[in-house]
Amino acid sequence: MTTEPIQDACDRELGFPRCPSNRPGLPRIERRIGAYGDIRAFFLERLNAEPLLARWTHRQPDDPGIALLEGAAILGDILTFYQEMYANEAYLRTATWRESIAGLVRLLGYRLSPGIGGRGVFAVEVLGTAPVTVPDEFPLTAQVSAIEPPADFQTSDEIVAYPWLNRFSLTRPLTTPTIQSSTLEFSLGIPPAGLELRAGDRLIVGSGGTSSDWDRAETAVIESVRERLGETLITIRGALRQTPPAGELIAYRVRRSFRHFGHSSPPKWVDADSEGNAVTHDVSFDRRLDAANYAGDQPTLLETEMSLDSSVDDLTPGTTLICQVTPPPFGGGRYVEDIPRLVVPASSPTGPTFIPVAGGAGALGSSMSNIGGSAPAGQPVSMMFAMTASGASAAGSPTKMALVARYEDSRNLLHYRLGDTERTVVRVVESVRQATLTWGAVTGPSSVAGVSAGFGARFRETADIRNIQFHEASSPALRLRAAAVPTPATRGVELGFLGTAAEAATLPGRRLLLVPPTGSPRIATVQGLGGSSGTPAERPGLRTIRLDAEVAYDDYGPEGSPIVVHGNVVDATQGKREREEAVGTGDARAIFQTMPVPKAPLTYLTTPGETPPETPELEVLVNGRRWRRVASLFGLGSADEVYIVREDDEGKSWIQFGDGKTGSRLPSGVDNVVARYRTGIGAHGALVPDTKVQAGARLDRLDAFGLPGEITGGDQPEPGDVARTAAPGKVQSLDRLVSLRDFESEALAIPGVSRATAAWRLVDNLPAAVITILMDTGRETEIEQVRGIVAQSDRRRGASRFPVIVRPGRRRWFAIAATVAIDDTVREADVIDAIQRTLRVAGVADDVDGTASRSFGEREYATRIEGWLQGVTGVRWAQVSDIRFVTPVAPFIGSRLGAAAFGRFERLPIPDRIGSPATLSPPAQPVALQAFELPTLVRPALLARFGRRVPVRVLRPGPDDVLALRGADLAITVDSGSGANGPDR
Repeated sequence: MTTEPIQDACDRELGFPRCPSNRPGLPRIERRIGAYGDIRAFFLERLNAEPLLARWTHRQPDDPGIALLEGAAILGDILTFYQEMYANEAYLRTATWRESIAGLVRLLGYRLSPGIGGRGVFAVEVLGTAPVTVPDEFPLTAQVSAIEPPADFQTSDEIVAYPWLNRFSLTRPLTTPTIQSSTLEFSLGIPPAGLELRAGDRLIVGSGGTSSDWDRAETAVIESVRERLGETLITIRGALRQTPPAGELIAYRVRRSFRHFGHSSPPKWVDADSEGNAVTHDVSFDRRLDAANYAGDQPTLLETEMSLDSSVDDLTPGTTLICQVTPPPFGGGRYVEDIPRLVVPASSPTGPTFIPVAGGAGALGSSMSNIGGSAPAGQPVSMMFAMTASGASAAGSPTKMALVARYEDSRNLLHYRLGDTERTVVRVVESVRQATLTWGAVTGPSSVAGVSAGFGARFRETADIRNIQFHEASSPALRLRAAAVPTPATRGVELGFLGTAAEAATLPGRRLLLVPPTGSPRIATVQGLGGSSGTPAERPGLRTIRLDAEVAYDDYGPEGSPIVVHGNVVDATQGKREREEAVGTGDARAIFQTMPVPKAPLTYLTTPGETPPETPELEVLVNGRRWRRVASLFGLGSADEVYIVREDDEGKSWIQFGDGKTGSRLPSGVDNVVARYRTGIGAHGALVPDTKVQAGARLDRLDAFGLPGEITGGDQPEPGDVARTAAPGKVQSLDRLVSLRDFESEALAIPGVSRATAAWRLVDNLPAAVITILMDTGRETEIEQVRGIVAQSDRRRGASRFPVIVRPGRRRWFAIAATVAIDDTVREADVIDAIQRTLRVAGVADDVDGTASRSFGEREYATRIEGWLQGVTGVRWAQVSDIRFVTPVAPFIGSRLGAAAFGRFERLPIPDRIGSPATLSPPAQPVALQAFELPTLVRPALLARFGRRVPVRVLRPGPDDVLALRGADLAITVDSGSGANGPDR
């Protein structure tokens, strides 16, 4: 064979050997001088050109010579393939293997982040009535969505779990209004033990005066009884019309009511004198209240004796008896003073009015208020006024007066009379005797109850027995308040907790996990207890607690809340505690001794303030002494008992000790290096449906563990493409945080951060470094952890001269409507799949969120999308008809409205899948609807989605937005009728 120079071969038209030529900045280096086909063709061409082998014309592989050449071509194909791959893996920009990137950045002092263990907040539920102590490092197992096998966890702290804090509800703060005449629902608080109120029970309700001497009393009938948050609420029929506004009323349940004996006597009775003539006697119904009654035609009764109108044998001493004296019916009684023609305005009198009193006693000041009705002018009508007099009276105390007014010739004629003063007293029956009494013309049996005291000095000397009633109470005194109503405030830190005082005392300083029906749970800490609710300490009642952060009161109702509250919560971190074991033997002569951790992967947890923030869950004991882990041996002394932990390319962890100059050497010994460590990484996400958290050890009276929220923070080892971006910036920063690029690199190195950008902005009129980060899909709740790490890093390694604010970025979803023509020689499904990959659709290939290589604020153009589509193999031409932002008001392309909710669409030009022969372009005819009534709130959304509009050619996201594309928002119309040159533009 001839030995033609390579350069001469390069000048030939054959494809082998090619001369690679790569301009700077390419994403991949081409170093391959030829593939199998090129090499085989080159060999055969040289074979044909060799004169000595001109008669060798067989070219099939069954010839040993040809087979040898083809074998050489295969070997060349393999060698050139690996040469190109090795060339690309030797540069950071073009390397694709994580091992290659890790080796390259390690030369610069950058180490890829290891896998991180997740952490979460678990809820504990216990049985019984006594507290249960859950120890530190208690093992748990949970199946979370991010990783396939169940993840092992351990509690981070010891917790005392109380049964009453397993799960409960908090209520909106309540306020107790003043009782008004319109109040129908009342609270009894906690009724006395053994008392059971029912609908239909009668109550006598007193107001004013003292607990045993009321100014007013009314009878009410219970309409309904219900329980609310440990208190009893009753609703009455009608209303308490005569009760003035009050904060609290006293009531008794009435078993029976009695009248005073003799109330039914006729006003006159006839008797015969000594001569047999009929004599008519007037019956006096007045009874002395302040002394014994000794009238001739009346029974002798002591001041403390109350004669009932019937004889009862079950009225026992100790019974509460309510004695009520009411005014006579309006229009009866005796007038104290007539003022025949006192003229007042036709309207209701207001303000003080001075009325002359007979006998020249002076003036009686009074205030009047209308409590009756009125009628048209010129029609006789009665109006009743209540008048409270303030002046001298016979008893030396304020006196109630009643006023009757009539319209008469457009003038008011006023008559005043001193009415019977209403009083009600509460007494206890001390004795009961049966007697036959006579009052007027009535003679009969009566039960005479001796009570603890008479009516008292507040009453005048006599009272009409026809206006006296007795009510036998069948309950202790009940204190009624208006039913509490929700506070008008919309936000606050106070909520209501239902429990005893001892149960509420366990809440201050405790964390609560608030779990709404939808959305993410939140943690709140109880700062303290509010004021006393008046409920006895040993009985459950609504007690106020104060949280460390405000809550929206609309989420909490007055009788409970859909938000489930867990009071027994404990933090747990991922990692299984492995058995303590020896990892090696120390040798005082060796330097930089390195020993492997027996099992992988070693658990790392993020610790704000550490550099780097990932710290291993590992303890190393040498001869029983705990040595200290450091990030680097640089700058340490010969006596420092320290070690470092490093990861190899396979994810295995190694422990390395010093050389006697930077860190102490290991002392000699046999198996004297012992490690205590945990394994497990990558857990994040919610609990898999239909699975439960399992306890890894036995604990008395333990009911269950729960995971209401998500596991956060867990991550796999840092991927190579992230390190390729973060490593140069971290190395250039020299482990300092000075420039905006330094902050971006610091944020990108945190697990879970997908993108980061930093910029100077004015925040509250102050310049600040604002870092906008985009979290990986499903890890948006970890933003607080990122803020903590960045803040700690800035304090330790930054200038601390300006605020550093971390803001969450967002994925701005957009939609594409395009028409493509596909070559008949390729399969449509393959072309559609290639289009999805080219447009970086979420869920396709390695792009899980649809953002691909887009950056914050990067615009998208219809012309660029058309260029991408045109470059797909099998696409003859492509045209983008529209690109739009997807708003949460109405779903965009690829989603139908539910027929059950909105009616049935007869024709809807929205594709159900990629590649369907539909178009998003405005139809020539309007969309037809059958039996369809548009809800008011839906019409704008449908008009915005289906109405005619000007196509958009460019999308301009905000500075904190990253454009993202989902398959459901991509509408591709396959055109099969246009020519190869595309549509008429």
